[in-house]
Amino acid sequence: MTYGNGLSFSASYDQDYNPTARAVSSLYSHTYDTDDNGNITQAGAETFTYDALNRLETDDPGTSVTYTYDATSNRLSRDDGTSVSTSVPSTSNRISAVGSDSYSYDASGHITDDGVNTYGWNAAGELATVNTTGGVYTYDSQRRRSKKVAGGTTTYYSYGPGGLLYGEYDSSGNFVREYVYLNGAPLAQVDAGSPEVLTYLHTDHLGTPRFGTDSSGTQVWSWAGDGFGVGATSGSRTVNLRMPGQYYDAESALFYNWNRYYNPAIGRYISSDPIGIAGGLNTFNYANQSPVMYTDMDGLEIVIPIPPVLLIPAVVCAITPGCVNGVIQGVSDGAKWVEQQIDGMVNPNKNVAIQKGEMC
Repeated sequence: MTYGNGLSFSASYDQDYNPTARAVSSLYSHTYDTDDNGNITQAGAETFTYDALNRLETDDPGTSVTYTYDATSNRLSRDDGTSVSTSVPSTSNRISAVGSDSYSYDASGHITDDGVNTYGWNAAGELATVNTTGGVYTYDSQRRRSKKVAGGTTTYYSYGPGGLLYGEYDSSGNFVREYVYLNGAPLAQVDAGSPEVLTYLHTDHLGTPRFGTDSSGTQVWSWAGDGFGVGATSGSRTVNLRMPGQYYDAESALFYNWNRYYNPAIGRYISSDPIGIAGGLNTFNYANQSPVMYTDMDGLEIVIPIPPVLLIPAVVCAITPGCVNGVIQGVSDGAKWVEQQIDGMVNPNKNVAIQKGEMC
C-alpha cells in the first residue's frame, strides 16, 4: 500500500498468520518472532517474554521492564529499574495501593481516589468527573463519550460503526480533528487550520499508532509506549489515539476506552467490567495481561486481532468472478486461526499449529 505522501507499507505473516515483518519505507522496518505458544517475542528492537499463563513477563524496548502477577492475574509488581509493588487484598481484585498511593472505591467497584486523581461517577457507572484536574464528561445512549470539558475547552465527539472515533468538534460545531480508517485501523488524521493539517498514521501489528508523517513523508510524531501503554509521545503534532479503541486524556493521563477508562501506569481499568465475568474472571484486567497479543476495543472483553491476509480472499472475490473456492479457503483458514487463538488462551501450555490449506 502506498500513502498519499509517497511512503509505502508492507507486512508479511507466517503459515499460522503470526506477523513476521512490518515496514513503512525508510520510516521503520520491524521483524517479528514468536514462541511455541504463538506469543510475540520480538517486534523490531523490542523483545518480550511470557510466564506459564502467557502473561507478559518482560518487555524490553531498550530499558527492560519486568512484571509479576498473582493467581488471578492482578499485577503485583512492575520493575523498570525502580520496583513498584501493588497491594491486593486476599478477598478481592480491587487493589488497595500502588507504591505509596492508596486506592479507594465506591460500592460498585469504581475507583474514587488513586492518590493522584479523585473520580466521580454517574448513576450509569460512567466516569463523570476527574476532580483534581477539572475534567467533566458526558455520554450518549451507547455509553460513548459525547462531550468533554477540560482545561477550559469543550470538545464534542462523533463516532462511526464499531465505536470508531470519527471526529472532534468545538462548542460551535466547527471541526477540530477528524480521522480516517482502513480495516478499522487509523490511517490518518486531519486537524483544522488554514490550510488543514494532514498527518498519516502508521500502526503496529495491533493497530496502535506508532508514527505520524506529514504530506512530504517526514516523521512528525511518534509513540514508543511499552506493552501496557507507558511512555510519552514526541514530535510536533498532537495525536491522542493510543491502543485500539483508546484515546489519551491529558487531564487525567488515562486512556478513554468506550465503556471504561484504562490506566496504563497500573495496566488495568479503573472500574470493574460492566459485563461482569463474561469479559474475564478478573474484571479489572486489560487484555489478559498480554497486551502485545490482544486488544480491548470497547473496554468490555479482549479482541483477537485478525490479520488482514484473512480478509483478502473475500474482498478480492467481491470484485473478481470465479473465486468461490478462495472464499471458502479464506473463511476456513480464518475460522481455524481464531480457534487456535482461543485454544491458546484456554490451554496456554498446548501448542497447536494450523497448516495453511487445512479445511474445516
